[in-house]
Amino acid sequence: MASSNEYGITPLRLKKYLWAIMIGWTLVIIVLMTGTALIETALDPLPIHQRYEVVLNITALAGLWLVGTGGLIFVAARVGLIIAARTKAEQRLIARESELRQLTQALTESEERFRTLFDKAPDAIFLAEAESGLIIGANAAAEALLQKPKAEIIGLHQTNLHPAAAIEYTKKTFQTHLEQSRSTSTHTPPIESLVLRADGQEVPVEVLANLITLNRRPVLLGTFRDISDRLEAEANLRKLSSVVQQTDDSVVITDKEGVIEYVNPAFEKLTGYTAAEALGQTPRVLKSGQHPPEFYETLWNTILAGHVFREVVVNKRKDGSLYSEEKTITPLTNIKNEITHFVSTGKDITSRIETQQFLARRNRELEILSKASRIFTASLDLDSVLAAVLEEVRALFNITGCSIWLIDLQTDEMVCRQATDPHSDIVRGWRLPAGQGLVGWAVEHKQRLNVPDVLADARHFRGVDKTTGLALRSILTIPLKT
Repeated sequence: MASSNEYGITPLRLKKYLWAIMIGWTLVIIVLMTGTALIETALDPLPIHQRYEVVLNITALAGLWLVGTGGLIFVAARVGLIIAARTKAEQRLIARESELRQLTQALTESEERFRTLFDKAPDAIFLAEAESGLIIGANAAAEALLQKPKAEIIGLHQTNLHPAAAIEYTKKTFQTHLEQSRSTSTHTPPIESLVLRADGQEVPVEVLANLITLNRRPVLLGTFRDISDRLEAEANLRKLSSVVQQTDDSVVITDKEGVIEYVNPAFEKLTGYTAAEALGQTPRVLKSGQHPPEFYETLWNTILAGHVFREVVVNKRKDGSLYSEEKTITPLTNIKNEITHFVSTGKDITSRIETQQFLARRNRELEILSKASRIFTASLDLDSVLAAVLEEVRALFNITGCSIWLIDLQTDEMVCRQATDPHSDIVRGWRLPAGQGLVGWAVEHKQRLNVPDVLADARHFRGVDKTTGLALRSILTIPLKT
């Protein structure tokens, strides 16, 4: 027989008790897990606050039933896990709902911005189905361009926007835009076309088309810009360019520093410089040396102050010859009123100036003859008459001195009968042998003699320089016939 302890429990009975307890706990755990799953399923449709109330009630009941076995701890732990898991799920759901609301709001705002930009765009915009070519949208500018309400535009084929003569071209262009938009992500280049207004007038437009996705279908977005003003401006510019190219007046355009950027054919003809030779140079290549530095200082001060400069300018051609030009220089400004360029126009007035100078000399000569006639009438003194005539000649040509030499028929010497110069008293009465000096040469050869530099001419009689101290540089000698 098996022995028993002081409580009367034998080892065999103790073993049975232990197996019964283990089996009992196992059954309790199975029942609790099954009940927990059923609780989770039952609580799932309920709001979060009702779940807490139900869980607390079940926890209380289970605690009363299992207080002796320690099952309350397990149930509480299991219920805590349920609450924690459900709370995290609820938080994720709330965050997801907030994110969806934000995305929906952003999408709505984006659509509103697109609609605003679409409706308020200054250029006409048309939306056409990529496959059919039917217009499904148009903005206010499109209505103004065609002078039609939107209701009459929607449903038209895109070719109906154009005149009949341009329909075939438009079809090809539409297809080209469609193919290019599908094959590349870059914008297709704009083209020029015509649209037909409701009143029958054809309007030139620049068209830019792009393929977009709208409501999950491909749509061709076409932007039409009225270029009537631009084409008119370009036509006027071509006219102006033609005028500048064909005018007889020279035209030069320089930058603010005076560097030549453009010359017209008249400039080339007038100056002898080709456009290639002139570009990159400054107008200083035409400087003649006929004007003092103050003249050019005044010129620059005038045009840099934004004023127009007008003056007659003597310039020098490529071959070294001089010409007179009626010059006008006008500053050009940008939108900030800053000077960026200068436009210079010039009219060749050389012939006019020479004619005016010739007439002035003739008038002066007539005045001299008239004065000499009056002197002859008032006096028969030859010296007085010659002195008056020489003084008028000196003033006419703006020269240092003037003298008349007569031939002494007895000695063939040349005698200075009269002179008007700072040392006329010394020169008057001089006698020179026949053929001596520039005067003698002119008389001997019966030819007019113009010597620009007497110091370089061996025929010059240097005794006159030593005696008078005039240091003559040029002499004009004219033999007079009786």
